[in-house]
Amino acid sequence: MLRQLSVVRRCLRLRNIYQSHPSLPHFRYCAQAANESTPPPPTRTTDLSSPRHSPQPPAPTIAPNVKNVKWEVTAVDDGSRLDRFIKRRAPGVPPGLIQRLIRKRSIMVQSIPAIRNAHPVRTGDVVTFPGHIKLGLSRGKRKPQPDDISLAESAIVKHWVLHRDARCVVLNKPAGLPTQGGSSVGTRHLEALLPGIGEGRYWLVHRLDKEVGGAIVVARDVGAAGLLAEHFRGRLVRKTYWALVEGSVKDKTGFIDLPIDGKRARTDYRVIQSLDKKFVWLELSPRTGRKHQLRIHCADGLGTPIVGDGKYGHGGPEGLDGQNVDGGLLSLMNPGLHLFSREIQFPKLTQHMSGGGKRSKRTAGSDGTGFPTITARAPLPPHMKDTWKRFGLEEHFAA
Repeated sequence: MLRQLSVVRRCLRLRNIYQSHPSLPHFRYCAQAANESTPPPPTRTTDLSSPRHSPQPPAPTIAPNVKNVKWEVTAVDDGSRLDRFIKRRAPGVPPGLIQRLIRKRSIMVQSIPAIRNAHPVRTGDVVTFPGHIKLGLSRGKRKPQPDDISLAESAIVKHWVLHRDARCVVLNKPAGLPTQGGSSVGTRHLEALLPGIGEGRYWLVHRLDKEVGGAIVVARDVGAAGLLAEHFRGRLVRKTYWALVEGSVKDKTGFIDLPIDGKRARTDYRVIQSLDKKFVWLELSPRTGRKHQLRIHCADGLGTPIVGDGKYGHGGPEGLDGQNVDGGLLSLMNPGLHLFSREIQFPKLTQHMSGGGKRSKRTAGSDGTGFPTITARAPLPPHMKDTWKRFGLEEHFAA
């Protein structure tokens, strides 16, 4: 009898614990065995849709002067939860941050602040997301890294993509943007903006001068970076530049073999069009990769400095001696270096190819090896496009 009473008391204690913590399933059956006639207290439900019980949310926190990101819901996402829709559009943003922004009414649907994570979005809805929110590349308690970029910046970087596959990306670098950081550059350079392409890591395998825009290739894994580096060393990557130079060039095609800093440097060139023997539109193909090779070869090799080159040429309408070089044509040009990376061609990187060995160097190539090639072509940068328009030049003239 005493033993039965002890069991009953124990079950009653377990029932009290279960009623206080209904999420503990281990005690459920003991509590019911102790007193099956005593049902657990009913769970209180509140109709959150009722105006009387709806919590008063804080005021919207979207700043009107911030350039926000807007997404339009397509038929594929019709009926999706709001938080999951945002996660698909911004995979770098942590889910907790998305839910916190919804609670703070920082995310809007059809210009109305959303207050529920499970709010269903419909086809045609416009979801507004704060553009100043970082992509969440630095997690935890670590100090934020300088390469964290906003969604607005990421949207801009995505427009630079000329080619993308599983192993590499070709971007159209804007003229004036440094390729890498430095003491005088800060955090606004191409390498810091690479996470804006999308999820994953990216590796630079070559560089362009700050003043030079156009096609530049970026690796998407370490093996691809090593393989592309081998292709550059093996002269399997063909780069084509366009330049507008001052003066005239005698031969329509040729090459410049002029050492730079004691090292061999060679550039092939082709005259696309001459303008009154005062300016020449050149196609340049460097065979080596020396610093400022094209600018030095045009200025010292051909005697025709590139328009807008303040280091090796005149740099603008005013000459080095302060005299006006040409009061007509040159004065119509926009400032800026008239040189850009028009096209880049390299062997396609397949999944089984990896860098670091001689085999890939021998078997992969753009000519006679059986591997297909990738060719990415960049449009004229704005300052050169304006000059081409003023002179009546067309890109198809280069064909």
